[in-house]
Amino acid sequence: MVKKKGRAMPAAKKKVKGTETERIIVRTAKYFNCYVARPSFRSNRVVAHGKDAGKVRQMAIKKGYRRPVVVFSPPKNAICLY
Repeated sequence: MVKKKGRAMPAAKKKVKGTETERIIVRTAKYFNCYVARPSFRSNRVVAHGKDAGKVRQMAIKKGYRRPVVVFSPPKNAICLY
């Protein structure tokens, strides 16, 4: 509990990072409705993007990433069930 102006307030909760699936999906308007290539599942860096998954993978390989992870970033406000 934290006291603020004589009143007891609950302590602030720690921010929890999203689930594994939420970390994979890119939430930037630039990448909506596109395939996005990353160096690994743990990386947040986008190394290539485009409308065709095969071409995106090839672009990432040409940039030197041997086994890029290619995921689809859904359109804005889309509801996705996994």
